[in-house]
Amino acid sequence: MKKVVFVIVLLLSIIAFGGEKIGSGTSELLTDSATELLEKILGENWEESNSRISYFTVDTTKELVFAVAAQTGMMMGAVPVVSDFEGGILVMTTSPNQALSGSIFYSFQIEEATFGEHTTTAVTMKTNKLYYSKYLGWDTDSSEGTLYHKLAALIFSVIFTYKKASYEVIEGVITNPEGTIEKLKDFIENQ
Repeated sequence: MKKVVFVIVLLLSIIAFGGEKIGSGTSELLTDSATELLEKILGENWEESNSRISYFTVDTTKELVFAVAAQTGMMMGAVPVVSDFEGGILVMTTSPNQALSGSIFYSFQIEEATFGEHTTTAVTMKTNKLYYSKYLGWDTDSSEGTLYHKLAALIFSVIFTYKKASYEVIEGVITNPEGTIEKLKDFIENQ
């Protein structure tokens, strides 16, 4: 059973990133769709961005975006302090018990809108670093929040791309198993 699960995860990973350059020494860092999403979150000059708040939309369900946001926070070492799926609010921090200097806060506000067959989810993502300075006192808008915002956007983009690809494969297995098997077979043979 473990071998089957491993093979499925491997296949989904290959499908998600197949044919794309990932850190291959060129300026292309991520898959095309992940790069597009990253630029949508942070802007085309994302490397120079000093933003700690982003507004973006993705053409998928609220459930998928909420799951990706939670997984992003966990990969950044944060745990949820507010998790309200119905309200579309998720706040995570690296210091859950008390606000310690150096704590990072990741906040997501997620709203879904459906127009006929088309579903779009709007996301507001904010990152703050709480720190204490003996000269300035407490500050929740540290410029270091920018670095963590970029990292969160990068991780969110990669996870979203992978999850979306794996959802498409799962949906294909349910709706068109023969066609999906042929596509996977062709894909594996051409690698």
